[in-house]
Amino acid sequence: MPLGSFGDQHQLEIRITGRRGQVLLDMARPRVARSMGGIDVEVALSDEDVRWSFDRVTDRMVDLVLGRTSVNPSPASLGARVVDILDGMYRSAASGRIEAVCRG
Repeated sequence: MPLGSFGDQHQLEIRITGRRGQVLLDMARPRVARSMGGIDVEVALSDEDVRWSFDRVTDRMVDLVLGRTSVNPSPASLGARVVDILDGMYRSAASGRIEAVCRG
């Protein structure tokens, strides 16, 4: 997203619907919600959560993959957090329950 677009706010919406429920991420509203078995859970997002803060994220990833650079400016803490979230998602899918996520 070019800097200045939509006030530097993410314009991302993801909606996943399945047999057992639904998950919604809407950065423009901002809203993160899950509905499962008649139980709705919503998480508040702060202004900082929805603000676009990455500079050329995709281009940097492509440059790394193609060997154009060996410098990865992304903080290790970001990668660790992504792994924590994915781990929680996989455990939740396997158990069918809400699973705790490490706050690294």
